[in-house]
Amino acid sequence: MKWSFKLGRFLGIDVFVHFTFLIVLAIVGIAHWLPQGSLVQAFWGMVFFALLFLCVLLHEYGHALMARRFGVGTRDITLLPIGGVARLERIPEKPSQELLVALAGPAVNVVIALGLAAWLTLAQAWEPVSALGIAEGGLIERLLAVNIGLVLFNLLPAFPMDGGRVLRAVLAMKMDYARATSIAATVGKGMAIVFAMAGLIYNPMLILIAVFVWSGAAQEASMAQVRAVVSGACVREAMVTRFHTVPASATLQDLAALMLSGAQHDYPPTGRRCSGRRDPAADDRPPGAGPGRRRRLRGQLQRCRVASPADRMERRGPRSARTRDAQRHRGDRRPAHPDQQHPRWPPVWRWP
Repeated sequence: MKWSFKLGRFLGIDVFVHFTFLIVLAIVGIAHWLPQGSLVQAFWGMVFFALLFLCVLLHEYGHALMARRFGVGTRDITLLPIGGVARLERIPEKPSQELLVALAGPAVNVVIALGLAAWLTLAQAWEPVSALGIAEGGLIERLLAVNIGLVLFNLLPAFPMDGGRVLRAVLAMKMDYARATSIAATVGKGMAIVFAMAGLIYNPMLILIAVFVWSGAAQEASMAQVRAVVSGACVREAMVTRFHTVPASATLQDLAALMLSGAQHDYPPTGRRCSGRRDPAADDRPPGAGPGRRRRLRGQLQRCRVASPADRMERRGPRSARTRDAQRHRGDRRPAHPDQQHPRWPPVWRWP
């Protein structure tokens, strides 16, 4: 995600933080400092906010680790001011698996809440509920209340939030996946309207959540429709059988002329010296030539996945991070050019 920086890699998953998170953290510190002008209060306010998002991060890891049990990798996790986003490589195939993945996140918050409640009970540190507030009350008890709130809020049927995915998984057990997604998306859009109205009256942050829910529901519904259309279809039914190839010794100027003469965007390179790696000597522009006009394609190739005509279209997704790491450790090398037998990851020139 743009405007994000990497916090680290934990349990094989990259964690990113959006820069707006730091802005909100500073606002929280200022809000705690203003009433009494106390830097101590500002510090503990930011500590509480950081612990809150630690719980959100653990929530997202609940989804990611449960998905990993079903062979679904997670590209990364990004922390935003409105919550966290775990980008799974695909949706679990079985509705029961999706149900468990959706419930795994709130289950983590339940475990955290039970642990905090046990701590407060053993320490006899419970305070009256009326004494709790955004900036008032004990740190542990406020964190307990927040985790309970996270569980209840995430289980609302606002697709694509956890509750909406639970609804979709339950419906998919009884009906077609695309129809189940359509119903869950409709309910999610209705919840987005409720969030937006509540945001106008109570908390403007709910308006941002409403926009996220509405756009996410529409996108998920569209993806489900596409998946339903290609379900069971083979690559040969959608593949282009008449296409142009280009030699790896061609220049970008030659390729641009070829692209302007037709509608093709991807051009498989030919030639046994096609390595897909940037060649510093490939840039042989003469003085006065336009940038890249005489640059060889050999230095500009990208690697793209190649499917067999017999492959099913809905299964031609990206490799999981675990698969990539395993192949990297084994030293696997895919064929470097399409002239080799059974190419799987040949280089191809892709126009931006």
